[in-house]
Amino acid sequence: MATDFQNRVEDPHAWFIFAEISFRGAEALWKISDAGRAFGPEVLSGRATLQEAGRIGSALQMSIPSLLLAGFGFESLLKAILLRQMHFRGEPLTQAGKRGQTFLVGSLKSHNLVALAQQSNVPLDTDETRVLGRLTTIVTWAGRYPVSIGEDGLVPGAGEYGPADGKAVIALANKLFKFGDETPQLIRTGPGGERVEMVRLASGEWRVQLLSGSNVQREAMAERSPEVYAIGLQWTREFSPPPKKN
Repeated sequence: MATDFQNRVEDPHAWFIFAEISFRGAEALWKISDAGRAFGPEVLSGRATLQEAGRIGSALQMSIPSLLLAGFGFESLLKAILLRQMHFRGEPLTQAGKRGQTFLVGSLKSHNLVALAQQSNVPLDTDETRVLGRLTTIVTWAGRYPVSIGEDGLVPGAGEYGPADGKAVIALANKLFKFGDETPQLIRTGPGGERVEMVRLASGEWRVQLLSGSNVQREAMAERSPEVYAIGLQWTREFSPPPKKN
C-alpha cells in the first residue's frame, strides 16, 4: 500500500503547480528590480538623496531572490517532467532506506538544473544551458548565502544578474511547461496490462487513448487537459467494475 509520501511524489501535477507558484513569485520580485533599474540614472547622476538611493538599490537587489525563486521553479518543473516520464516507463519513483523509510530515487535528488534537463531530454540551446547553469549556482548557495560552503564553490559569475534575465527566465519556463504538456502521461494501468495515456499534441489539442498492447482501443480529443483526463478516468473505472449486489 502506497504511503502518503509516495502518493505526493507520484503526483507530477503538484510539482508543476509548485513550479508555477515559484515563477509567479519570481516575476513579482523581478518587476520590483526593474523599477529599481529604471531609477538607476537618478543615483548615478547624484540627483537622488541618500535615502532614495538606498531604496533604489534595495529594489534592484530583488533580482537575487527573484532568480532564487526562478531556480526553485525550474527544479520543480524539471522534476515534474522526469517524474511523468519515469512513471510512463514504469520506473520506480521512490526507494526504501536502511530503516524502512521511503525516499525519492537518487536520480531525482539533485539541484543541478542542467543535469536534470539533460536527464529529461529537454532540447536546450547554449544561452538556455547557461541560464540553468547560473541558476544552479544560485539555488545551491549564491541566492541564499554570501559565500559557498567551500572555496571550490566560488565559480566566476556566481550570483550575478542582468536586466535581460527576467525575460530569459519567462521564455525558458514557457518552453519547459510546453515540453511537459507534450510529454505523454500515464493515467492508469489495468489488470490486463491496459494503459490509459494522455498527451498534448503539437496542434494544441489534447488526446487520451486506451491501449491494449500497441493497439488503440479507444481515443478521444478535447481542447483542455481536464476534459481528456476525466474521460480517461471514466475508462479506468471499467477496469474494476463495482461488486454485484446479492
